[in-house]
Amino acid sequence: IFFLFRAEDGIREPLWSRGLGDGDKRQGIDSSYMKDGVVWCPTYSLQPEKGQKLFHTAKYGWLAHYANGLLLVKDFPDITVAEMPPGQGEAEIYIAPGGVYIELENHGRYVTLIPGDSTVYHQKWFLLNAGEQDAEGLIRMVNEILRSPSGF
Repeated sequence: IFFLFRAEDGIREPLWSRGLGDGDKRQGIDSSYMKDGVVWCPTYSLQPEKGQKLFHTAKYGWLAHYANGLLLVKDFPDITVAEMPPGQGEAEIYIAPGGVYIELENHGRYVTLIPGDSTVYHQKWFLLNAGEQDAEGLIRMVNEILRSPSGF
């Protein structure tokens, strides 16, 4: 199982979680690494005692998850670091204690609403039968999806 997303230029380290309690302020995902500007989070063997959370930017507005030959791509409007919600990142991956579930989230631009106001946040999800793919093949497939007329 892999989670991946393109990192923002100039940001080479995760934006550490600030919402998990005092003891968890510099928490990340043990297996995550960056290669060629893409953050990779292999999770196939993770069963952490405590939950692990990684916040980061998602340059070009996408996140992907690959497991068992299926590729899920979430396509959403890209935001700047200054537009991110307080204490959050644009891309967020959470692995629950024991690895019993994994969350893949993206956040939109932080806005203040007054009573009666509303906001809209659009995103598109794509699920493809990807078969066996290496890292290069996954990136190629994500790029093809994002270039399609149905992407943002």
